[in-house]
Amino acid sequence: MVRVFLVLFLLILPARAFALAGDWSEDKVVSARLISGVEAVGEDAVVPLGLEINLAKGWHTYWRSPGQAGLPPHLDWSQSFSTENNLRSADLLFPAPRRSFVFGLETVGYSDRVVFPIDAVLREPGKPLKARVIADLLLCQSICVPAHFDLALSVPAGSPSAGAEASLLKRAREQLPVSSHDSGILLKKAATDGRSLFLTVSSRERIHSPDVFIENDKDIGFSAPEVEIDPSGFNAVLTVRPVDFLPDGVSLDSLPLTVTLLNAGHATEFKNPVVAVLPPPPPFVPERPSYGLLLIVALLGGFILNLMPCVLPVLSLKIVGAVSHGGGDVRNVRLSFLATAAGIVFSFCILALATIVFKELGMTLGWGMQFQQPSFLILLVILLTFFAANLWGLYEISLPGFLADKLEGAYSSKLAGDFVTGAFATLLATPCSAPFLGTAVGFALAAGSLEIFSVFTVLGIGMALPYFVVALFPKSATLLPKPGRWMVVLRASMG
Repeated sequence: MVRVFLVLFLLILPARAFALAGDWSEDKVVSARLISGVEAVGEDAVVPLGLEINLAKGWHTYWRSPGQAGLPPHLDWSQSFSTENNLRSADLLFPAPRRSFVFGLETVGYSDRVVFPIDAVLREPGKPLKARVIADLLLCQSICVPAHFDLALSVPAGSPSAGAEASLLKRAREQLPVSSHDSGILLKKAATDGRSLFLTVSSRERIHSPDVFIENDKDIGFSAPEVEIDPSGFNAVLTVRPVDFLPDGVSLDSLPLTVTLLNAGHATEFKNPVVAVLPPPPPFVPERPSYGLLLIVALLGGFILNLMPCVLPVLSLKIVGAVSHGGGDVRNVRLSFLATAAGIVFSFCILALATIVFKELGMTLGWGMQFQQPSFLILLVILLTFFAANLWGLYEISLPGFLADKLEGAYSSKLAGDFVTGAFATLLATPCSAPFLGTAVGFALAAGSLEIFSVFTVLGIGMALPYFVVALFPKSATLLPKPGRWMVVLRASMG
């Protein structure tokens, strides 16, 4: 009696699907296994399998076209192709991928967890399947490491009822690219102007977070799309550009393409769309600023050079010189600052002439090129060291007696020194990149001789502006305290 009740109890238990899956093969950052969507092979020629991969946080693997870096999965089924194992072929299918950026490189693939559906074709339908595959994956985070797995799965003969992994494989297959008819997304037009691809699409549902991946037989990569969605939300234009050079004789309209379009996470695939050829866009001609505006920019750029660290050594000398005018003659102050301003403007004119000559000789020029020469830098370091030592009072250079007597009372020697100070300030200013300076110099170097000379001259006038102002109002210098012991401290500080 007990046996009867036990049999009846077992008969009324609900049928339960058991998981048909291979053992997990684990690495430090990834685990993988083969799974089956059915508990037995049934009588069909194709058995739905899957490759399940779990990745550690922050790691990813790649799609069939990985982008600018990476490798797609490689599966070797050769050990399963015997009559005993009953496998004729196996097709690895790729769900919709995601775009990511690693070290500035654009890659396409998967993170966290991914299931790759596999269509396993049997040699003899109805007979058991013994699948074994060698799977090689490339896994990347901040570094990339290869992963190698030896996976196996046996599917017995019998009724092909859905297994516990059937829902997992169903979700993965729902992520596979489908036809335009099934997705409701239409590629209305594909066109190129020779430099970009323009894809015009429409959808039965609203277009949301679209993306597109372009594959071809030349391994030419394409950028992420620029997307323009019309106000209705059902039409869009996606613009993509090659990130690699096209081989000789290959154009975008002749390149066989496979276009995979993603909309709200679902993929639609278009094979070999006809690409129309648009007229090439007109060449880009940057708007040329007015000549008068460039001269104003040059004036500002030259003036701001006075605030740059490059000019500080000469400004130190000039401050010490200005202090010496405290309580002095207004005329001498004016002449001193005019001489310094003249030295600056004259030096910029010399730079302009040298630039014109070198440009006519076909040489490549740039602002402050002399500061790329080690010998010039060594000479300048030595010269500035002597300047500082002089300000610290470590040495003085005295004129010969007969020359000092001859120049006693003459102001011309002082003006010559002021002129040289201006020239030296110009020399030290040339490595500085002051605001507006690059615009003015770049314009000058790309223009003709007249523009070069005028822009450099106005740069010099801009840098000399403070000296012109003091020359115009010389009493501003004579209002300083008269020379005294406090100047020794100032000289040392300037040094």
